[in-house]
Amino acid sequence: MGITEVNSSLEKLVDKFDQGRIATAANLLGHSVLVPGSISRADENGELHGVLDLPQATSMAKIIISDADSGEELNVMDLGPQAAGLVGFTWKDIPEEIKAANKRIQIDATINFGEGPQQLNPSVYARVLSASVGSGESENVLIDVEDFGEMDVSTAVNFR
Repeated sequence: MGITEVNSSLEKLVDKFDQGRIATAANLLGHSVLVPGSISRADENGELHGVLDLPQATSMAKIIISDADSGEELNVMDLGPQAAGLVGFTWKDIPEEIKAANKRIQIDATINFGEGPQQLNPSVYARVLSASVGSGESENVLIDVEDFGEMDVSTAVNFR
């Protein structure tokens, strides 16, 4: 096989790879991704979902949910003692006025590893608004995530 045929074959492979990346980006639309952050909104089912990643067991884990704009406390979830690892949380009884207004919700987590209460950054599910494939040197799949902006798809922890 000559150089010309090798180059042609490589170009075809690159085209197929690009088509796959575009398809991947398109498939993310309408889904949610788990991203490190503390701002969320009610999902299409009127619920809020997130995760705490505990590096060690905790004697206490608490989620405080507030209106991100006014600071008004909306809900407190006492998760109690937890083992190390991923701990999911869900808020299902979000008031109708918050869901209808698509309000931004602030999630704060307090934990205690034995040295007193301290803050822990949660990860939350957020909607993918758009997706694209970068160009030039950065040909990564990029997603525009509600309240978080554009990010490389590889920074998303999980998809729903």
